[in-house]
Amino acid sequence: MAIRPLIFMFLLACNPPDHSEITGKQWYKGNLHTHSYQYPEMIMDWYKSHDYQFIALSDHNTLADKEHWKELEDSMSQVVFQRYIGKFGTDWVNFKIDTGKIKVKLKTLEEYRPLFEEKEQFLILQSEEISDQFEGKPLHLNATNIGELIEPQGGSSVSDVLQRNINALLKQRDSSNYRGGYDSASRGTIF
Repeated sequence: MAIRPLIFMFLLACNPPDHSEITGKQWYKGNLHTHSYQYPEMIMDWYKSHDYQFIALSDHNTLADKEHWKELEDSMSQVVFQRYIGKFGTDWVNFKIDTGKIKVKLKTLEEYRPLFEEKEQFLILQSEEISDQFEGKPLHLNATNIGELIEPQGGSSVSDVLQRNINALLKQRDSSNYRGGYDSASRGTIF
């Protein structure tokens, strides 16, 4: 007789009920800490094709909001560049050869966002990994859904450095010129 409740519990665990209709809430699959290093479109494509609903590129002390050219330095960079061209084509990829070296223009968030975002399907959040230091020791803080780059603030101790960077994030979140498109509760999330 004790076996029947165990079988029922096992079947329930293997096929849990969907409570999203009852509660109006659901889980979303995403990544809030991803580095792009080279071509963000390749990363967006991977996450979207693997059924993620959101992604945040959080490169160190940078946002994808300005023109930036990357020089290909080694054979691995050449291989990745060829994959990039193969995936997106020469009409999309801007590159030039300067003094025998290939330089590639990295796309800004505003350039690649329209290729991937779909309302209620896939969201790209502008983010930054604020990389600071104290006495030569690295300190990192992710700032998600921000409007502008937050420069490392420095400080007189580990806690002071972190607090100054958090304060800079909070100041941006509370500013009236914030460019984000979400309500104030979701702006400038700290992780």
